[in-house]
Amino acid sequence: MGITHSDTQTQIEWMAAWAPHAFPYVDFPRILLAAAMEEDDAAGKKVFEILLASAKGEHEVGQMGRHIIKAFLTANKPEAFVLALQNADRTAGKWIANFGAQAYDRIGGCAIKAIRWAFERQGMYPDPAAVSGDVPGIPPSVDVFIDSGRPVAASTPYGVIQYGPGSYAPVSLHWQSVQADPIPLWQASANAIRHLGGNQYAVVVGNRGQAPATGVSVQLWCVAWPLNAAAPPDWLNAAWINAGSIGPQAIGPGLTATFGPFTDPTAAGTRHVLLAVADCVGDQANINPLTSLPCATNPTRVIDVVANDNNLGLIVIW
Repeated sequence: MGITHSDTQTQIEWMAAWAPHAFPYVDFPRILLAAAMEEDDAAGKKVFEILLASAKGEHEVGQMGRHIIKAFLTANKPEAFVLALQNADRTAGKWIANFGAQAYDRIGGCAIKAIRWAFERQGMYPDPAAVSGDVPGIPPSVDVFIDSGRPVAASTPYGVIQYGPGSYAPVSLHWQSVQADPIPLWQASANAIRHLGGNQYAVVVGNRGQAPATGVSVQLWCVAWPLNAAAPPDWLNAAWINAGSIGPQAIGPGLTATFGPFTDPTAAGTRHVLLAVADCVGDQANINPLTSLPCATNPTRVIDVVANDNNLGLIVIW
């Protein structure tokens, strides 16, 4: 009795789930899995789903491992490449990059959303209703954001690039040295974290997605930033104070909702940071412990977590 297509499909799906258990020290599974994904038939789609679920820790058998990253990088499949980049960031605790005599370290988990956005802007995740194929893709179905000072559009020699609100448009990542310096564009806009007078603030949250964002809540955190320090304390430093949580609310596609008022407990005249965190089941903040991302469980530079997650908005009070 010969081997049927159904048999082959069952075998490659079995390998996608059981490779880290049955073949933990060999390399051939990634070649077979990559070839299956490139076929893009029913078996290839199923392999992709199994590997994706395994990478996220959502499969009953499969586990994250080298076979997934190698298969994603080997396959001629852009979506797999994006997931390989995201998983490399998701699984990194702390990594260090050396540039000559200068070393730069970063905690993993910060860049996941920015990675997706970079490919979205280049046309991945296309809108089925789009007339032309040469247009940016669409956001995740739910994508809540606290608006920053980033530009919503940019002029280039090839025309105007539309970023829209809540984007990760590239800007300089730095802190103000003195109050008179311009506010860095990665920080929240004046309309996103609104000063209501005195020590009262409100936070405006939008939704870039095509589906309603349900159960959205906002937390406000604050921390003193000593004048002799180049940057505020890292996220998860014990100095951070929770100033309260408001919600839940629902936010429709393309709409905004206001959360507040929040009371800033910091004494007047103290330089400090206010950090607003928008969260919902459909789009969790990277620093939500439920994500299990390294940046949610390890002290991480504030500029790294905020600039790479539009769920977060920050202002400096002088």
